[in-house]
Amino acid sequence: MRNSGLELDIIFYNVVIDGLCKAGHFEDANELFRELSVNGLKPDVYTYTIMINGFCKGGLADEAYQLFKSMRDNECLLYSIPYNVMVQGLFRNNYTSKATQLLAEMVDKGFSADLCTATLHSRDMRMLLRIGCCDVYCFLAGRWNDLLPLCLLCMEV
Repeated sequence: MRNSGLELDIIFYNVVIDGLCKAGHFEDANELFRELSVNGLKPDVYTYTIMINGFCKGGLADEAYQLFKSMRDNECLLYSIPYNVMVQGLFRNNYTSKATQLLAEMVDKGFSADLCTATLHSRDMRMLLRIGCCDVYCFLAGRWNDLLPLCLLCMEV
């Protein structure tokens, strides 16, 4: 395509990377991601979020977290979207401790959970209750009034 005279911008790369991730071709997506700078492009918040989401859905939460941490170099953490996607991905991959730490960091920076974060599966919510994270559960479910009864319930378990 490059020989056809078409200019390949970040939007084009985002679409291709997203397709590769959805198809489970994480190595190819990561290779294309790394080639961005070679092609004079800088990944944007969407590029990072696509990669983080793809890695998490593919069970590669460690790789997703490393990529998330590298966003600081590109000043992309100014948005809540990557935080929400990373928190959800960590919970779904059973990285509960890291997810709750990141959730606390997210709140400290002034971001709040959005629909993406709050759509954890009921199994994830039950896990939060089982390990005594009632406050996180109530935060994500928007059920602050239920915090005290849930904490009492957790103490009984």
